[in-house]
Amino acid sequence: MSAVRQIENALIVGGSVDWVHELGAVRIAAVRAQEARTFAAIRRRALEGVLVVVVQGNEVDERAIRARASESRVFIVWVDTAGVAVVGPTGQFLHRLRWASGSSAQSVVRLDTRLAVDKRVTNDTDVLANRRPATYAF
Repeated sequence: MSAVRQIENALIVGGSVDWVHELGAVRIAAVRAQEARTFAAIRRRALEGVLVVVVQGNEVDERAIRARASESRVFIVWVDTAGVAVVGPTGQFLHRLRWASGSSAQSVVRLDTRLAVDKRVTNDTDVLANRRPATYAF
C-alpha cells in the first residue's frame, strides 16, 4: 500500500495506525490516541525524525494533544469521530474540520515543516538534545 493511501486510511477512524512513511523530505507517523496520553510514543517518533504525527481516536483530550505537539515540537493531525484538528509544534490549533452528517468534507492545510525541524523552545533549550529513548517504557 502506498504511503499516501496509508495516510488516507489513518484519517478514517478505525484505519491502520502502525506506520511511518516519508513523503518527500517529511517523515509522517501515526499513533493511537491512547498512546498520546503520555509523551513517550510521540517523543519516540520525534527522535526518529518524524515531523508530522497522526493521532487517531477519541481516547485523548485536546490539552494532551497540544502538550504532545509542543513538548516534542511536531505537527499533530488529530482524527476522531468528531472531525480533524491540526496542531502546530508550539501547541496552537491551526485548523479544525468537523464532520457533518451525510457530507464529505475536504480541506487543504499547508504546513511549514521547517517549524517542526527546529526543536528549540529557546535558543538554549532543545527539547530532544540529550534524550535517552532507550529508557522510555513502551
